[in-house]
Amino acid sequence: MAIAAYGLVETLDADGRFHWALLHLMGQFNVEALENAEETLSQQPDHLFGLATAGDASLALGDSASAREYYRRWLDAYETEMAKNLVEYQEHEGVFPEMRATAEVLGRND
Repeated sequence: MAIAAYGLVETLDADGRFHWALLHLMGQFNVEALENAEETLSQQPDHLFGLATAGDASLALGDSASAREYYRRWLDAYETEMAKNLVEYQEHEGVFPEMRATAEVLGRND
């Protein structure tokens, strides 16, 4: 039901797409989660939520090479993105330790 409700919203911002992608991941709709993340990245290529959810969706789809690349980008973008002080980053500051831990495992595993 929640996934369908997000689908009814005409325009979602990056935060809305993040929530929608998380719902897709929880429901194992991994292709849809990746599509949501890619939509965010098409508008904001370094958005941390877009990169992390794209990485998680890629991993769930069995594409570890893409997951590593998304998380490498996440690590590279982190300082610059956090300096933007975006509202969605402030409202979800609790997700960053787990995202960083995943990024450090996947993104720096050369």
